[in-house]
Amino acid sequence: NFHPGSRLVLLQFEAEGKKVKKTEKIILLSDEGCIRDVDVSADGTKCIFSWKKNNEDDFHIYEMELTSGLYSCRQLTFGSGVADIECVYLPNGEILFSSTRAVQTVDCWKTPVSNLYKMSADGENIVRLGYDQVHTTYPTVTEDGRVIYTRWDYNDRTQMWVQGMFQMNPDGTNQTELYGNNSNFPTTLTHTRVIPDNATTYVSIATGHHSYQAGKLCLIDVSNKRDGADSITFPFGKETKNDNIDGYGQEGALYQYPYPLNENQVLVSYCKKGWAKQRENTPFGLYLMDMKTGEKTELITGSGNYPSAQAVPVKTKEVFVRPSMVDYAKTTGTYYVADVY
Repeated sequence: NFHPGSRLVLLQFEAEGKKVKKTEKIILLSDEGCIRDVDVSADGTKCIFSWKKNNEDDFHIYEMELTSGLYSCRQLTFGSGVADIECVYLPNGEILFSSTRAVQTVDCWKTPVSNLYKMSADGENIVRLGYDQVHTTYPTVTEDGRVIYTRWDYNDRTQMWVQGMFQMNPDGTNQTELYGNNSNFPTTLTHTRVIPDNATTYVSIATGHHSYQAGKLCLIDVSNKRDGADSITFPFGKETKNDNIDGYGQEGALYQYPYPLNENQVLVSYCKKGWAKQRENTPFGLYLMDMKTGEKTELITGSGNYPSAQAVPVKTKEVFVRPSMVDYAKTTGTYYVADVY
């Protein structure tokens, strides 16, 4: 599914009287590659992303500084034949990411499994945090220092049972259900982020199992119930809550990669007309949407050649560091050496 041609763009808005001046600056151009999964550091001075430079390359994690105007870039992860994607800064300065380093495949298909890993800020000391049967994807960090992510597995379930929301400490401990582990609607929840100043409400994308990562934007209130459709609402239109719909959310308007700014406003990639004939050319645009009023303000017009995908604000933010429960100095293990003939 690799489609070359990608740009990392810095988008700036400045007030000029009653008008707003918009400036776009390409800070990394990759005509033969793909740039994805951008995250910005808490001090707003640098960003990380995953980059596959060309068809012969694999996805690796890079870091770019944002303050000098030079936008210098350094590679943090390496390795042929594995993909490091969906990276995010942790509150303690480490970096969390999804990776196929486990070298295992999905039970039902040849797709490589991605589990969660963390590493030091310089790319050293890579540690595997999850040992899941299938994928754990799209980690994000909450204001209270938890990591939330989508978990897909086949334990005592079929592919039509929900790929739900899980949570853990940044050190990989206390991996538990957040929402939907005993539900069958919707089939998949992805791109989930917590609403600022509201630890129990999350914005997510409801979609299907055999589908691309776009669908209907929804809100999930886990203070109501940890399972079932009653906890899910759709701020942009009434969506039918049908169980066991493999291609759920693939008809009509599409949403992906929401980033809530506050209780009502969310940055989101959006295409009103739905999928293009060639799905990779679907003209997603970048919008600021009001989840209370339904108002949609276009920030970037969608393009089939360069759809606007993942937007992350460049700003400073306070982070809460959860003390680690792991003491690597006290860990022990048994190692065996054997001759192989």
